[in-house]
Parts: sequence; C-alpha cells; structure tokens
Amino acid sequence: MVNKQDIVNLLSEEIAMSKEETNKVVDKLFEIILEQLNNGEEVKVVGFGKFMVKQRLPRNVINPANKEVMTLPKQKAITFRPAKQAKTFVNK
Repeated sequence: MVNKQDIVNLLSEEIAMSKEETNKVVDKLFEIILEQLNNGEEVKVVGFGKFMVKQRLPRNVINPANKEVMTLPKQKAITFRPAKQAKTFVNK
C-alpha cells in the first residue's frame, strides 16, 4: 500500500522539490478537494476520476455483539468514480 508520505517522496524526486515543500503541496491539494466536497461541489480530475459526496439514506443494521437491530441515521459519504483513462491504464 502507498501512503501519503510515499506519494510525497515520489513526487519530490520527480519534480526536484524539497520534501517539505512537496508535503505542503500535497496537504493543500487534499485540503482543497475536501473543502470543495464539503461545499457540495464535485471534484473532477480529467484522466483520473471524479470525487463526489452522496447522501446515504437511514438504514437498519445488526450489532454483531448482541444481535440488536439499530438504525443508522442518514449520512454523507465521499465516493470516487475513476475516469475511463484510469480504468484502461490499470487494466493494461
């Protein structure tokens, strides 16, 4: 699995920028994406995919510890739909 620090290290090497500056750029990128999603906007990165927020309806679930039925309230969830180019690249 690749984590954020791995991304920072790889990007830093690719663009010849210090790791500290690259880390700031990556942090800011994630911050901007989350802010836009929080404002109800979709974030589309051409050739990569689209991030969006979907509303999940309330639903009943079973607590596995005591088999009690509980109702989860409606909630928002971040979803991602990969672009066709990304799917094609992964399936080479």
